[in-house]
Amino acid sequence: MWLKLFASLGLYIWCYEICESDANVATADNDEMKRYDERVLKNSCTYPQKAFDILIKKMCPIAEPFCIIDKPFDSLSQMHFRCATALHRENNRVLVLNSSELLSIIADDAEEMGLPRCMLTAFISPECIFTARMAQYFNVLPLLFPQLRIVAIDATIFSKFFRLNSRYGISGTPTIILWVDGVALARMDEAPFSVKAFKDFIQRWTDLEYASNFRLDVNSIPGPLSSKLDLYWIIMNAFVV
Repeated sequence: MWLKLFASLGLYIWCYEICESDANVATADNDEMKRYDERVLKNSCTYPQKAFDILIKKMCPIAEPFCIIDKPFDSLSQMHFRCATALHRENNRVLVLNSSELLSIIADDAEEMGLPRCMLTAFISPECIFTARMAQYFNVLPLLFPQLRIVAIDATIFSKFFRLNSRYGISGTPTIILWVDGVALARMDEAPFSVKAFKDFIQRWTDLEYASNFRLDVNSIPGPLSSKLDLYWIIMNAFVV
């Protein structure tokens, strides 16, 4: 009888210790999960704003390992298209192309792998007064954004313009479109008659920052787009009206 009593008591103590151990493990697991959740919520993918400080102070890691960094140091990465890592173009300038040449560039950019390829196009017309008003501001964009290919297309040359018109809805001039890797991503709705309008449009859609290390004088840029209407077109328009 006493043997059975001691055996039962020993079994009870053994079961109690096991249950208490399991409870402690469960509590520890719950506490660990709670700390994990708090850590994730507290550090929900916040990135440092000053990349220069990161490099100087050699801070590591720059963000919590729970976060996946798509664009380092850019907390608004999901809101902008990546162009800052595009190739820096030396002696960047406005390229005046026809529709066939533009389609060739679009096809090449779509197939190219590696660094992003960003382009801003203006569909223009030499007899359009609005194109002339835009010209001096469009000419300075290659200096402000050296990573951006700046292209002007004469929409009055009808080689393949109808193909562009049907695909991208280009009906008036000037029409400004932003391209990334051969894809048309944004159209400029505001009037393109100031440097600020272009700058705001580009920075709203991309992660580019304009180069502000020189004094800007829009009248000192020689071209290639002219801010003066051709006298021939003025006379022709006068007769038409």
